[in-house]
Amino acid sequence: MKNLYTLLSGLTFVFLLSFNSLFAQSPTVSVVESYDPDGTKIVGETVVVTVVFSESVTVTGIPTLTLETGLSDTTVSYTDGSPGTQLNFTYTVEEGNTTAGANLDYVSTGALALTGSATIKATEAPSEDATLTLASPGASNSLSDNNSFVIEGISPVISSVSPSTNSTVKNANVGYTLSEAIASGTVKYTQTGGTTDDDSPHTANLAGSELNAGTFSSAALTDAPTLADGAIYSIAFNATDAAGNTATAVTLTGVTFDTTTPVISSVSPSTNSSVKNANVGYALSEAIASGTVTYTRTGGTADGSSPHTSNLAGSELNAGTRSSAALTNAPTLADGAIYSIAFNAT
Repeated sequence: MKNLYTLLSGLTFVFLLSFNSLFAQSPTVSVVESYDPDGTKIVGETVVVTVVFSESVTVTGIPTLTLETGLSDTTVSYTDGSPGTQLNFTYTVEEGNTTAGANLDYVSTGALALTGSATIKATEAPSEDATLTLASPGASNSLSDNNSFVIEGISPVISSVSPSTNSTVKNANVGYTLSEAIASGTVKYTQTGGTTDDDSPHTANLAGSELNAGTFSSAALTDAPTLADGAIYSIAFNATDAAGNTATAVTLTGVTFDTTTPVISSVSPSTNSSVKNANVGYALSEAIASGTVTYTRTGGTADGSSPHTSNLAGSELNAGTRSSAALTNAPTLADGAIYSIAFNAT
């Protein structure tokens, strides 16, 4: 009798073991969520997405989860949680990622995937493969159902800045183009050479229409600084959008600020004199970018080609004294005509 009881007990154990093995259920995904605070996430910020299973699972390899992030979906890798019921996937917002105002979610019910030799199996025997099917995006137990993450990974772009590098200007005016409206921005002028500017650097805070998307044509800023005459500056443009994304700064170098007007002196010939050629002489207080000498007939023999404007060139633009001589672009004047001669420099 005892032997029969022992035999029946053994058979019952084998039967129950076989029954449990036959009807064992694989682990399934219960919910996808995150324990991070909800809100807007910008470039460089992270969201840890947690996939919760119905029972403890063990991971080998690196499973992945693909998220809906705008024009280009983002696939993130498993980071930790095995063995256990919660597997974590860390997502870092990259430039260009966006949910266009909607909440972050995965791309489909098959977004959780095994790559290469990766596995997700039940921790307890029998080690069944886990069922990886997720709730439909937006449905109950999905990421967007449980959390409200808005992804804003598009940074403003600054382009078409002015003045140009290694230029000379007579004011602090600037121009630029913004790819989107910004919440704040600055233009920073830092003296790098020339006349000393004890107040450098000067930071002008953008305001009003200066924050709008589009092109701001070269003009004085609302918060324009007072620069030092003769100083050389670098000019750095910065912008930050409402979400907090910061543009790549654009910097101009070698911009010389010059408010000193050139002085023309020691001109020749003299007033009320008689000459036999169109030669002139003059002194310039500084080198100039352009200049003219204009001969205008005011009496005497008629001159149908008057006025004659000669554009200065080469050494004629240099600072210092130029002795009376023919200009590179000297005009042909009318014999017996009386002229006024005007000297101009910029």
